[in-house]
Amino acid sequence: MKSNLGKTKEALAMLREVYAQESSLLGKGNEQTIQTAIGLGEQLIDNQDFAEARSLLREAMDTSRASLGPDAHLTFMLYAMYSQAIVKSLYANQCADARGVLDAEETLEENAERARRVLGPKHPVAAHMLRDLTLLRKLVRGQLKDPEIQAILRDPRVRQVIQDLSGGDVAAGQRAMSDPVMRGKIEKLIASGVLQKDGDRISGVQIERLKRP
Repeated sequence: MKSNLGKTKEALAMLREVYAQESSLLGKGNEQTIQTAIGLGEQLIDNQDFAEARSLLREAMDTSRASLGPDAHLTFMLYAMYSQAIVKSLYANQCADARGVLDAEETLEENAERARRVLGPKHPVAAHMLRDLTLLRKLVRGQLKDPEIQAILRDPRVRQVIQDLSGGDVAAGQRAMSDPVMRGKIEKLIASGVLQKDGDRISGVQIERLKRP
């Protein structure tokens, strides 16, 4: 067991180093760099390093969409892997929260049908995306039932404020909170239990973990 754990850590360290080198030499939008990001993301998910996997895949997903195009096979792979990082973190009772679930659902809402058309309904990447979308929709309906709360969480301005107040640019988040409409939305999320307040910062509340079918 210890031997396998050591090998996993070594493999992750090597992949991180390769990805950093390729990002520097080739650029993050290079196809080879994106392929390496996919390999690193897969290893991180397997190792249950879900927070790092989500951060890496979110950035790689946006980069691939801009450099290779929204219909590129690698871009679709990143969409599928990003949702997998959310779903598997829920199965493992790890760091996914309501914001993460809604972000993954929105990503798949925008891209799963396109993947089915471009890749074909039987393609494994398209099939994974459609399956995860169905699961995430059920989760959102079951645990975030209030449509007003769902709408607030999907607002990109609200997401930015949450990101700022969660440890990003707290000063920017506080400035945004001077807007009474924005303050009202954040306070509704806190009152609903989706967010928790800790001084000037806020954090997402982890939702109930999924049970494997």
